[in-house]
Amino acid sequence: MSGLKNLSLPNSKQLHILVYPSLTFMHSGPEGFIKELLRFSPKEREVTFSVKVEPSELGSAALEKIRSESPANLKFVTQCPESFDLMITLGGDGSVLWANQFIKGRKPAPTITINGGTLGFITQFVMDDLSMILDEISHACEENRTSTLQTKLLRKLLVRGLRTSGESFESSAINEVVLKTPDNYGRSFQVFVGQALAMEFKADGVIVCSQLGSTGYNSSVQGPLLAPGFAGLTISALAPYGCNFRPLVVPEGQTVKVVIGHSFHNKVGCSLDSTTSFELCEKDSVEINLEAEPIPLITRGYEEGWYQKARSLFHM
Repeated sequence: MSGLKNLSLPNSKQLHILVYPSLTFMHSGPEGFIKELLRFSPKEREVTFSVKVEPSELGSAALEKIRSESPANLKFVTQCPESFDLMITLGGDGSVLWANQFIKGRKPAPTITINGGTLGFITQFVMDDLSMILDEISHACEENRTSTLQTKLLRKLLVRGLRTSGESFESSAINEVVLKTPDNYGRSFQVFVGQALAMEFKADGVIVCSQLGSTGYNSSVQGPLLAPGFAGLTISALAPYGCNFRPLVVPEGQTVKVVIGHSFHNKVGCSLDSTTSFELCEKDSVEINLEAEPIPLITRGYEEGWYQKARSLFHM
């Protein structure tokens, strides 16, 4: 994350808000947060809400009841709208990761993250804060001014995969890219930083993560924690063979490329934030760098909160 800026929304009559609630929020009863959303009605603005739901829930009695009792500007969707001006995630950090996959291919919008989970390294607020945030945005819209709320830029990972067959894939992640053998047989990996071969080792897998992701899976293999404000990547190994492996921290602007080495065993799985996965074979490769277009997260004292949570979680 980097760069604090005051929140500024488009100066137009229409304001489209995308809401991504976790399954827990939906199953515990969505009436409460929907009622809070519908309070948001700044003068001179036509506000519409798109609430993401699972296809299996679309025709449920509970949602139909809410739909029948709600104004026409609220709709439930199973696919991401083409554009939106503000996004609200409801859940834990995992909800932000899933929301990132849901909006794939869309331009990121300022995002309010409501924590209903446990850790909350990404999520900045709790449900009781939603009313205050929406009230401030409403006042800013009515007064045609920049909001006093601040945003911090979340740099995502841009992931490009290239198979020896000539096929390729491109996606993004927020926390990490994990390459792992499904049967825990050791595999050879080559890691390039830019054009230079930086590491070559045998292990059960490789983790390449962002600053935010450094507190996740990476931390469980004793990978380095990256403090807020550092825009870079870490490279760690899963169960490396021998005792000589050392994790590596790579600064912003460098591309990390991982090449799958030889093995007589199964393919390697490539997982992005544990939400999207691909299969890779020998000599296939994955390139990871920081995306140029970040997500503006509405925040409050991110750095102070990060150190407090890290100290509590890792007994620092």
